[in-house]
Amino acid sequence: MIIILPPVKSVKTNTNGQIVAMIKRKQEVESAVTKVGIDKKSGLEIKINGNPVLLLIKRNSQALKKQYTHIVVIDEINFNELPQTLDLSDLDWNKHPLLSEDYVKKHTKQLVTSSWKNNFNFKEDSPGSAGLRVPQIGSLHALKAHWCISNEAAVIVLPTGTGKTETMLSTLVLENIPSLLVVVPTDALRDQLAGKFATLGILPEFGIVNEDAENPIVGIMRHAFKTPAAVKQFIGEVNVTIATMSVLAACTNEIQTSIAGEITHLFIDEAHHTPAATWSVFKNKFSKQRVVLFTATPFRNDGKKLDGKFVFNFPLKKAQELDYFRPILFKPINEHNRKLADQQIAALSVETLAEDLNNGFDHILMVRVNKIERAEEILPYYASHTQFNPVIIHSQIKPASDLKQIVANVKLKKHRIIICVDMLGEGFDLPELKIAAFHDTKKSLAITLQLAGRFTRPRTDLGQATFIANLAEAEVTEDLEDLYYKDSDWNLLLPDMAYKMSLEQEDFRDFMEGFKGFPDKFPIQAIKNPLSVIIFKQESDKWNPLNYRKGLAGIDSFEYVYSDYNKEKEVLIVITGKRNAVKWAKVEDFQSINWEIIVCHFDQETKLLYLHASNTNSYYDRFVQAVGIDAFLLKGQNIFRVFYGLNRLRLHNVGVREPMGRAMNYIMRVGSDIKTALRSTEINKAIKSNIFGVGFENAGRTSVGCSHHGRVWSMRSNNIPTWIKWSKGVANKITDESIDADLVLKGTLLPEEITVIEDVLAFSIEWPDFIYRELIGSMEIIFKNEEYPVWNCDLSVVSQTSMSITFSIDFPVGKQLIVLELYHESNQNKYRFKSSSELFVRIGGERRLLKDFFEDYPPLIYFVNGSFLEGNLFTRITHILPKFPSERILTDNWIDTNIRLESQSYAKKTDSIQYNIIQMMKSNPKYQIIVDDDDSGEIGDVLGLYTDERSNILNLDIYHCKFSSDTSPGIRLKDFYEVCGQAQKSVKWMENTDEIFKHIIRRSQQRFARHAVDRFEKGNEDDLDILKRRARKDLKLRMHIFIVQPGLSKRQYTTESDVSKLLAVVETYLQETWNAGLTVISSI
Repeated sequence: MIIILPPVKSVKTNTNGQIVAMIKRKQEVESAVTKVGIDKKSGLEIKINGNPVLLLIKRNSQALKKQYTHIVVIDEINFNELPQTLDLSDLDWNKHPLLSEDYVKKHTKQLVTSSWKNNFNFKEDSPGSAGLRVPQIGSLHALKAHWCISNEAAVIVLPTGTGKTETMLSTLVLENIPSLLVVVPTDALRDQLAGKFATLGILPEFGIVNEDAENPIVGIMRHAFKTPAAVKQFIGEVNVTIATMSVLAACTNEIQTSIAGEITHLFIDEAHHTPAATWSVFKNKFSKQRVVLFTATPFRNDGKKLDGKFVFNFPLKKAQELDYFRPILFKPINEHNRKLADQQIAALSVETLAEDLNNGFDHILMVRVNKIERAEEILPYYASHTQFNPVIIHSQIKPASDLKQIVANVKLKKHRIIICVDMLGEGFDLPELKIAAFHDTKKSLAITLQLAGRFTRPRTDLGQATFIANLAEAEVTEDLEDLYYKDSDWNLLLPDMAYKMSLEQEDFRDFMEGFKGFPDKFPIQAIKNPLSVIIFKQESDKWNPLNYRKGLAGIDSFEYVYSDYNKEKEVLIVITGKRNAVKWAKVEDFQSINWEIIVCHFDQETKLLYLHASNTNSYYDRFVQAVGIDAFLLKGQNIFRVFYGLNRLRLHNVGVREPMGRAMNYIMRVGSDIKTALRSTEINKAIKSNIFGVGFENAGRTSVGCSHHGRVWSMRSNNIPTWIKWSKGVANKITDESIDADLVLKGTLLPEEITVIEDVLAFSIEWPDFIYRELIGSMEIIFKNEEYPVWNCDLSVVSQTSMSITFSIDFPVGKQLIVLELYHESNQNKYRFKSSSELFVRIGGERRLLKDFFEDYPPLIYFVNGSFLEGNLFTRITHILPKFPSERILTDNWIDTNIRLESQSYAKKTDSIQYNIIQMMKSNPKYQIIVDDDDSGEIGDVLGLYTDERSNILNLDIYHCKFSSDTSPGIRLKDFYEVCGQAQKSVKWMENTDEIFKHIIRRSQQRFARHAVDRFEKGNEDDLDILKRRARKDLKLRMHIFIVQPGLSKRQYTTESDVSKLLAVVETYLQETWNAGLTVISSI
């Protein structure tokens, strides 16, 4: 009979964890079997090297126990039909001489380390003879070479499935490491890795370490040390200490220093999980130790590259070539309704699992979600498939024994569908996990796909991995883009995925297919160059793109030259790499490779040649001479035509060349000095040299810069098809002879410093634009020790003088007055903000005084003539629509409405203006969602959303209601100041449209929590979620503003009135910025 005996294991437990010593490895023996005990049914006796071993069945057989020195207690066994092989390797010895106290004391860490000397073999994996894989051998040699010359932290990148754990084990033995600390991200990985280190994994089985090499003594650190003495006692007994970063972070600074003093080497496993701040502080304590970071990806979870010297980075492409990793089949769905998407993902996943099993592949489906609640939410979609026994698994399952049992059952394949939240990731060794279904991605895509895509060669019962996700989820496509940008090898491992993603235009696939010769390390879809161009004109409709090498000066000095030509799209891409010595030191070892890209597109119809180059210090005349035919550069003052059509253009800098005798003097102007620069172009005949500004065009904010030398640029970056489209738009303006380059900047907004405010009424004040764009969901104002999100804090003008403007910040529980003062001091125009009590602003972790914040980023104060003030910079608006037409004033008879009662509140007051408007909207079937957004921090009083499917537009109608100051309608200017300010302010939400949806949901949930009434008058959160997803993918948001003032009588309204002038100011602003329309609803 063949018996596999368990390893001899010593386990000591103390307050900090366990110390485990596998004193003797498991052993396979062949022996005759003798039945012993009462009726010959108490146990079995076998002999090993002449020593009798008792396999005890009946645990209370005390008499038998005394007769044996080797005992293993086993479960019941059929004495009449003994198996040919009896595997006891998962059991423990009940009695063994090597477990005696005397022997355990002799089995020290020094004895273990000394046994490793000359007992490691660089045995390479080959057919019929298992050994170390190519990346493992490469890692070991790279690490040894690194340590010959450096003590800097080393980074080793090994894709999942290439043997990272065995590389750590091999390093331990090969380097005779006396005291190793291994840091892991999770408890589950800590326990799993402890088991590997305690047995040296597969190294003994494969003959990589000899039989004489002892297993290391492993300390499993479960709790933080309290004293340096405890550190010394625990680590002093073990060869390897394994701990999570969270446990180490719980140790005091003194204890961490003590740990470092007991350690010679530090390994960080799954280093991409390591928090930047925590890791940096802890790592600094190991400056004298050798540190290695092991990871499957060179980027941390926060997107930053790991800190250390990359000594070995095994490419995914190479892993595929060597059959360690195989391409993954991508099966996308495209559904905006989250519930329907969950149903479709589940259906497709189960169908794929059933198909794979029917084809003889022993696969398991891994379902990824990001929260426990989500796991429970999607379980019903899988629960009906009882033949696959779906199970939810996450680290919070209690008691721990239940979690352990689930994991054991998963490994036994009792569950074919595993819905996991934060487990079954790195380090989980189950090759059958071949189908990955993502209901949520949570930036875990790369690791999970590596886990599924790894290939175990001896397993012919495993097929191709499959990846299922919803491309309507913006997070999914963002994660997929990240894969390409961080590692171009995914271009091969997820074949055809870039086409299915449809991230850009519909013709993106056709564009990509036109490139056949570009190296895999530079996937075309990963190129996102800045939008900049120089344009050349030629008479011929032909060009010579393949002649480009003649245009590269010093081409022999380039270390790399890659190129590809798309003949159908007439696009040439050239990438060069040149090794250069650094400029700041004359040391040959300090060199870097400088990569440059050139993109050319030739338009045969217009005979224009477009060129983008990452090196902006050259205009590439030689290159264009090589690829073009008598092409000449478009340059000079006509280049400034690119500013044509930009509304509310604000110049950030202007460079001019002014005459000084016979010479020209170059002057750069910024801020309020820009006005001086532009005037000099008229008065002194100065020449515009370069200008950069920001304005609005095509219902969006845009930036444009240009130089009279011919270069045009924007602050945006995008892919090559988008660059071509943008460049052609630039060319259309530059070549348009109807545009007067001298007049194109006439409408530019020119700020000037002031100390006296004109006698014009300020009617609106707004947060700076960038807050709506970047901080609306993360910035907070601290008022009376309470924090309020900035979206819940309104600004209102209170009063003004010739030297100051008083405004208030309105909170849900009160308000605070702040004064902007203008003054002149030390020959300078200055401004400051004052308030009677201190307010603070918090952005991220930084807290500062609000008045200091305003001095850096002043609010925007608007006047009834359209001009505005930022601090002490006053900008006059000269172009205003002269009147607001009465045709855009709609009327209502306001029956049963109190025109002096504005809000319906959560009580739904039926005689309010707002209630009346909501009923009117409900009667219009076009509205899919109607939201009551009234209260401090509102976008508007009522929001209505509906789609225009033919134009792919999502319309957002914003209704601003205002009560009448009188019971009878008339034409009173004071009835419009506040509501016009609100109308103008609401368009700022176009700066970050995703925040509109977040705003609606959080405010609705807040109201429901307080009053058991949500804000949805029509539709619900699920309906809004569908529109939000579509707005992020295929719908463009368009806004229309409604001012509701029943205190206005349309009969009395004239276009010459002050009300008309104010409405014209607001309409001009709405149209010139985000192209939003304006309609007024009044009384008859």
